[in-house]
Amino acid sequence: MRFIPKLVTSRITASIKELSIGSIIDLCNTPTEYNELGISKTIAAIVEETNLPLEQWTAQERYAAMLHYYYCVYFDSRHTAVLDEETGAVIDDYFLENKDYPVPKSNKFAQPHQEPLLKYDIVLDKDSEQPDFLWMLPLTGEWIEAVERVVLGGYIKQISDNVEIWRLVTASAQILPRGITHEEAIKLAGVSIDKFICDNANLILAMKSSDYEELMRAFDKGTEALDHIVTLRLSTSGFCLEGRKGGGDALPSLRFLFNALLGIRALGFRQRSA
Repeated sequence: MRFIPKLVTSRITASIKELSIGSIIDLCNTPTEYNELGISKTIAAIVEETNLPLEQWTAQERYAAMLHYYYCVYFDSRHTAVLDEETGAVIDDYFLENKDYPVPKSNKFAQPHQEPLLKYDIVLDKDSEQPDFLWMLPLTGEWIEAVERVVLGGYIKQISDNVEIWRLVTASAQILPRGITHEEAIKLAGVSIDKFICDNANLILAMKSSDYEELMRAFDKGTEALDHIVTLRLSTSGFCLEGRKGGGDALPSLRFLFNALLGIRALGFRQRSA
């Protein structure tokens, strides 16, 4: 049995265990294009104990756990974890320095139902008599999986550019009326997460072009504001990691797939390629 150190972030302390052969077989039969589903399955299989329930982990925290496992299992202190041979990018290049999920200060008078500590406020038509007050919240596992299902399921047919489809659907999942959380939004709408995202996407597509551009500019700014631990951005295939060297040189975007954690043991099992 391989010892894997605990995953520790600002709000997570999780004991990590090695993947079992049964879990590897299950993951080998998960299509790699459904990477977020694969990540959910992988994290459920490797996290032995956690102070924060897995369903509350943000997308960024999930990727941090995947990179943590990958480094601890396949590298050691004597070897640098090179992720891109051409540029020499290493695993540390894809972690943000001193930027984690904010945690509340100790306060015995804190209210039990506080606003999310990580959010980005948006105001549309702020010069009008009835501006729209919105906010962006980080995506958790079930929401980022739903984004993936909506995009790959082909439910958005009005846009042909793959990156723009991912942007639209992700914005439809993250942007909510200010003061309404994801859980509250679903309860109020009385629909599934997938249907909620599709309905939001159709509302956005019905906007005037100038309003759409304003909303998506705000979405891009909000995406940067919500960065923590790692930088997640969008590609033609889905979510990817973006890295920076200390000097500011751009590094290649990294589409980190869940099957990177399966190793050579998985070669004899069935694997569907993306």
